[in-house]
Amino acid sequence: MHTQSVQNRSTHSPLVNLAIATFITLGIANSACDLDLTTSGLDLLTVVDGDPPSDRPSLPTATEIPLPERITTVLLVNESELAVDTQFFVLNDVSFSQPDDLFADPNQFRRGVGFLSLGVLAPGEIVEVTLQCGTALTIGTTGGQFLDPETGDEVTTGTTRRIATLGPQFDCLDTVTITYNVSASGAGIAMLGL
Repeated sequence: MHTQSVQNRSTHSPLVNLAIATFITLGIANSACDLDLTTSGLDLLTVVDGDPPSDRPSLPTATEIPLPERITTVLLVNESELAVDTQFFVLNDVSFSQPDDLFADPNQFRRGVGFLSLGVLAPGEIVEVTLQCGTALTIGTTGGQFLDPETGDEVTTGTTRRIATLGPQFDCLDTVTITYNVSASGAGIAMLGL
């Protein structure tokens, strides 16, 4: 490897020094050499033939540049004074066609939801769930099971199923909010952000 150093010891103005550095750079570029300007200012220019030195930072390739995450955020909100088993289900299957496909036991999502990831929210609790958003994503709830927060006994059950599918009802990067509540007319849920 051939290395040549050039010290800038002139008393010219910074503009003249920049012009000289540009001239040197253009001359080096036409001679198939690399120019390393990694030292402070233009005090020392190092001309390197061949491969760049290993301590020179490299630019990321297209595969190294991170893409924005393809996620959907679901907020599970318990607005009631009771605990609620969210009965929240997630399915990543393009063949989804029937609600029973979604509401099968293996699709119940509890990871990170409530105490010990049991899927039960305390009164007033809000949990944020982040889901990878691929080619297919269906989410839903069977309405929730409302429990006495002291005993864990069932008080009432939501009777309305809610289902949302990627594409028709929401897109990647959207936030979907599922709100659980109990009123004098009974237990209910609302699915917002669709």
